[in-house]
Amino acid sequence: QPRYNNKRYQPVPVRCGDDGFEQRKRYRREDYSARSPEPLHNSVGDYQRDVVIENIHYDCTERLLSSFLFHVMKAAGILHLCNDNNYHGDFFGFADFYPNDGYAIVQFRHPKDATAALCLNDIPFMGMKLRVERVKKWTGPEYLRRAENDWGNRLSKVDIVEAETCYGSSNLRDRVLEVEYFRSEWPRLIPLVVASALEQIGLVRNGENPIVDFHIDTIDGRDGVGSITFRTAKYARNAFLLQKMPFIDTFLRFERPRDWKGNFRLDQHQDWDKSIADFFNGCTNNNAVVAQNRIVSEEGPTRH
Repeated sequence: QPRYNNKRYQPVPVRCGDDGFEQRKRYRREDYSARSPEPLHNSVGDYQRDVVIENIHYDCTERLLSSFLFHVMKAAGILHLCNDNNYHGDFFGFADFYPNDGYAIVQFRHPKDATAALCLNDIPFMGMKLRVERVKKWTGPEYLRRAENDWGNRLSKVDIVEAETCYGSSNLRDRVLEVEYFRSEWPRLIPLVVASALEQIGLVRNGENPIVDFHIDTIDGRDGVGSITFRTAKYARNAFLLQKMPFIDTFLRFERPRDWKGNFRLDQHQDWDKSIADFFNGCTNNNAVVAQNRIVSEEGPTRH
């Protein structure tokens, strides 16, 4: 459960010579004891564009969360302003961001995007399930207070095939992939992001971590490459459905090790945004189904 402090900090304008007022990193303490955080606004209409995101991982940053929100809403086709060719600004901003306390308040540019963001409630992200809700001072109609079919509800309808245990995999090399992250600033967060991405599209059993090891290395003289060991060979193959997955200001690409001797025809590649769109729109992910069926036929019956 996220933690909430009884105090909040607000920036104080500091006079800077003849140039008037300048915003500095000096803060004053204000009383704030409500459990659900609320941003400070000048008009009631601002609350129609605000949502509270709780249960944020303490290592999360504004860049990481904003990149995820933008790309997942765009891939799912629910970002309203993204379809407006006349709009070229930011789609949202943070009114408050306190990862140590487990919450952020996002203010969208358009009320429709705030309503659409409610569909992300219970979406896995960095090993946590985000809670996306209206702010307490929201004054819209009650039927728009929550999404009718949020991400958690969609995941509950997915039948996840039981995978073989970590110790039941016949070959360790079948469970290892190379991930190229193009020199991102936070490679240590890759296991959290990849594991959550598999869970986002219903390819991981609830509560199971599909990754057992990750290390950064210079492979064949290439920098910006890590090695991921998955719990099962099936998880490793399903990771190919996350190609070009956004990661902050870059993207991830998955490959087999160059010395792997398996059957490359069994690896069905698909871009991450296509996998998100298929899941959100209720489409059967043919690549995932084919990969699962081929693994069962190749490695024998599923163990329970």
